[in-house]
Amino acid sequence: MNRTRTARAYARNAIVLAGIFLYALAVIDPRALYMSPLTYRSFLLGRDFLVRFLTYPGGPAEYLSAFLIQVYAFPLAGAAVATGILWLVFLVSRAAARRANLPFEEFLAAIPFLACLALLSRYQFHPALILTAMLAISLFLLWESASRASPGACLPVFAVFSCAMFYLAAGGVLLFGLFCVLSGCAARRRFSFIVFCALWTLFLPLAAGLLAPMNPSETFLGNLLFHPANLFRSTYLAVALYGIFYLFLAALATVRRPPVRPVGTGGAFALPAAGRRLFPLWQTAGAGFLLLFLLIAPDRFNRTGLRVDYFADRQMWDAVLREADAYRKRTGADLPSTQVFVALCRKGLLRENPLSTYSQSFISYLLKEDKSFPPVWTAAIWYELGVVNEAEHAWCEALANGQPHPQLLKKLVRACLVRERTGAAKIFLASLEKDIVWRRWASDYLDALEKTGAAPEDEIAQIRARTLKTDHALQVLAADQMFLDLLAANRQNILAYDCLMTLYLLAGDLNGVVKNLGWLGILGYEKIPEPYEEAIVLYQSLTGRQVPLADYSLNSSTVERFARFRNDLAGFKGMIEAGVADERTMVQVLSSRYPDSYLVYYLSHFLLAQHPEAGKRPGAGQ
Repeated sequence: MNRTRTARAYARNAIVLAGIFLYALAVIDPRALYMSPLTYRSFLLGRDFLVRFLTYPGGPAEYLSAFLIQVYAFPLAGAAVATGILWLVFLVSRAAARRANLPFEEFLAAIPFLACLALLSRYQFHPALILTAMLAISLFLLWESASRASPGACLPVFAVFSCAMFYLAAGGVLLFGLFCVLSGCAARRRFSFIVFCALWTLFLPLAAGLLAPMNPSETFLGNLLFHPANLFRSTYLAVALYGIFYLFLAALATVRRPPVRPVGTGGAFALPAAGRRLFPLWQTAGAGFLLLFLLIAPDRFNRTGLRVDYFADRQMWDAVLREADAYRKRTGADLPSTQVFVALCRKGLLRENPLSTYSQSFISYLLKEDKSFPPVWTAAIWYELGVVNEAEHAWCEALANGQPHPQLLKKLVRACLVRERTGAAKIFLASLEKDIVWRRWASDYLDALEKTGAAPEDEIAQIRARTLKTDHALQVLAADQMFLDLLAANRQNILAYDCLMTLYLLAGDLNGVVKNLGWLGILGYEKIPEPYEEAIVLYQSLTGRQVPLADYSLNSSTVERFARFRNDLAGFKGMIEAGVADERTMVQVLSSRYPDSYLVYYLSHFLLAQHPEAGKRPGAGQ
């Protein structure tokens, strides 16, 4: 009977582990965890990096956490690491429940397990915080065992364990000390013992600070799960469940502890036979809740955004566009990501999507009267255009204000090489050469620079060909002047032209659109993009002038669509005058009939709103 029960337990555990592994691999995607800026920690190979972490409290936990985060870049290994951490949480929690002599120990152990799973599904999975809590509860259980076996060794063992906890996980010593104090209160130990534990826990960091100066906010509290600085990183519900569970167990651990708990009973909390027969229902309910959690928990917005960053970092632009298209079909909105804008630029699709959220965000920044220094999210766009000085400035600001993610270091390498600053590029490459994930990429780059003096990627030469020879200050330029300067520097800079026309379209400057149609032939356009055609027919209708198109002609479908649009507009005008409909309803209906049409955009933003800047050159007077 016992063998059968054990075999069933092993089979159940194996099924749960396999399910969590597949969930982490297929649904969460460890590569997205690797790209998360909230959880990423730098890790470099070599003795110097290790020694630096071993010289301050909490360094070992941070070092191990940073290493595990690098493993996320490899999907199978990353899923295995996440599964292992979650299983460790379950095992330690179950051991705590058994020590507290509570019934339904596996069900109770699932509480912190699900809390950590919630953090994983929100892409806020911090190995350092979780390992700190696991170490604190494990040392607490060991201390309790030692104190029961030898009551006289209670204080010495506490002192040794607290010192070890402080060195390994810094702020985790507060958690360990709190457990011990609660246990002492519950067991009605001497008041002097409780006071000693509390004072020792509080003054241990101060005593260590006298020997080696340190920043308490970074070392003592850096790994503490309940520190306010860490609350914004995680789900409040998960933190509450996770922490309250352990405090509850610590308080109950010594309230009632029978010497032996009979097999199949709950010890001091023993259930009647009917209750024990109902126990499988608790397991079934727990399994059903876990299944429901797995189906609804994943943060799909963060998952899509982080996967887009991952694909863009590896220049997989088709995959970026697939993720963006899937997000739009699912939500009906554009994914707010600069990487999608860059993918549209790389694939030559910007001219077909001038009204996208990506374009509107970028152009809105350009049309500001008081532009600040370019924000980080615009850096990749400036790099693609050839305004590399602004891109490098924004990336350096990001490097100074956060963790040096390899993704950022790679961008700085390319920016330095485009600007022919090989020495600076080699400094960043030297750091990347010690990175677990990108060391081979950095080595190939360094070898190419040493042997040929040129980068192994064609992208560097392509960006350099359209880079401005002199640095430009965006704050003092008219909104469209940057693109005109780029076209003057390189007449084949198609992206600069696409951005210029997008700027005119979004600003309602039909004159600017018509005036710059001559670039179509210079840049080798096979046909006039559809949004440009709609702007042309609008211009001809509003001004009564014909636009010369040289070797191009308007698509008949565009002309027919504009005729239908005018008829629908005339019909709505009569309905509005009769009081049957209003302008808002008209715009909604026209938007559904003509999705992503510039005709509706111009109508709603300029004709109906009577925009004071409609028709003016963008940037005039700026």
